[in-house]
Amino acid sequence: MRWVRIAAPEQWGDFVTLVREYGQMLPYSLEFQGWSQELEDPAAIYRAPGYALLAYDQSYPAGTVALKDLGHAIGEVKRLYVRPLYRGQHLGGQLLDQLMDEARTQGFRRLWLDTLPFMVSARRLYESRGFYEIPPYYDNPLPGVQYFECRL
Repeated sequence: MRWVRIAAPEQWGDFVTLVREYGQMLPYSLEFQGWSQELEDPAAIYRAPGYALLAYDQSYPAGTVALKDLGHAIGEVKRLYVRPLYRGQHLGGQLLDQLMDEARTQGFRRLWLDTLPFMVSARRLYESRGFYEIPPYYDNPLPGVQYFECRL
C-alpha cells in the first residue's frame, strides 16, 4: 500500500470518487454538512493545516481519510472510508494512525469526529486509538449521532 498526502488534481479526483462511494453507503444525505461544496472543491475544505490522505494499491485508490482544521489546535477527522475489497485488512486503522501522526506533527492538540450508530467497526477503531465520547460539538440533524474526541 502506498500512502499519499493529496496535492495533485488527479489525487483530489480519486478522493472525490471515494467520498462519493462513502456517501452512497449512508442512509442519510450529508448536504447539511456542505456535501455538494465538498465534492466540488475538496481542496478548499481541507486546506492547510488540514489535509487529506489516500491509500493506493498500486494505482488503485483503496481508502481515504481527511482532517479539517477547526481552529484552536482542533482537527476534525472526516471521510474515513475503505473500499469493500480492502476491508478486514486493517487499512482503516492504518489511515487513522497516519492521520493522527501527521496531526501531532502539525501541532493539533485534539481531534474530534462524529459517527453514526450503525458504524460499529468504526466506533471500535476510534476507541482503540484513544477516542472517547463527548457532547455534541455542532448541530447535526441525524438521529443517534455520537461525538468523539482524542487528545494528541
